[in-house]
Amino acid sequence: MLVGAEWHSEGMYRERPSTIAHAVVWSSTVTTDEEHRVLPDGCLDLLWSGGRLVVAGPDTVAHLASWRAGTPFVGLRLSAGVGPRVLGLPAHELRDQRVPLDALWPGAEVRRLAEQLAEAAEAAEMAADGRAGPAARITGSEAAAIAEATDPGALLEAAGRLADGRPAAPGARLEARRRPGNTSPPDPGALLEAARRFADGRPADPGALLEAVAVRRLGEGAPADPVVERVAWRLGQGAAVGDVAREVGLSARQLHRRSLDAFGYGPKTLSRILRLHRALELGRSGAPAADAAYAAGYADQAHLSREARSLSGVTLTTLVA
Repeated sequence: MLVGAEWHSEGMYRERPSTIAHAVVWSSTVTTDEEHRVLPDGCLDLLWSGGRLVVAGPDTVAHLASWRAGTPFVGLRLSAGVGPRVLGLPAHELRDQRVPLDALWPGAEVRRLAEQLAEAAEAAEMAADGRAGPAARITGSEAAAIAEATDPGALLEAAGRLADGRPAAPGARLEARRRPGNTSPPDPGALLEAARRFADGRPADPGALLEAVAVRRLGEGAPADPVVERVAWRLGQGAAVGDVAREVGLSARQLHRRSLDAFGYGPKTLSRILRLHRALELGRSGAPAADAAYAAGYADQAHLSREARSLSGVTLTTLVA
């Protein structure tokens, strides 16, 4: 769930809106050895974990992944056809796959990005643990100003906004992250070092670095396709595929081809996936299953239950719990 422009946390999973339209930056740390069920969502993800960069293609059914406790992940989730523009190939070529990024991009570029991500992660760890990095050299007045700030995160956000050429909005906030169990305040020097990373064009955390790479590639590629964005939006609202095709002026065959390239599958499959997510959101907010089914556009609760099992491999009750 997203709240304004801040990180919103549930357990060890956190996400925030990206500066890129139709994208989300997220991070997660696995707390126990477990098998995780990733539901299809019509998105592609650029993932970084364990020093490796991987692309998670659009899934048609739930993907099962076995993760070890303590494994950290950082990802950039791309929806509404943004993924193919960032990655440089049609989405259907990645459908139901997990592909190393160096199989898609030049190896040297991927290795350089992995090194930068590791460096950014180390800097973020230092700030979270209250340790100043070796490059943090601050004057007494700088340290005093930071230490007296009521919200040190606001200083970092302002620095980031200024580095991006945006006004430092009053009240802008970037949550100061800490490791679980660490109650000590972030070290002023570490905070300033993170701010200086922004000013030098070096993102202060891995998620921001993934964003920066994606922004660069979007700027070098084709512009956004308003038809694709419209299709994703209308299907997400529950519009019928035929109605959407007429609205955007495409034949059924043309819409199918356009959807394969942008989303990885045809509009009917995307519609099924987005409809299930609408129903799950209603169910998790407390709506009875029958009401959620009706509101999301299913014929009845049994129809919703069948679709939930077909797409996820588990019961509706399990998904809503």
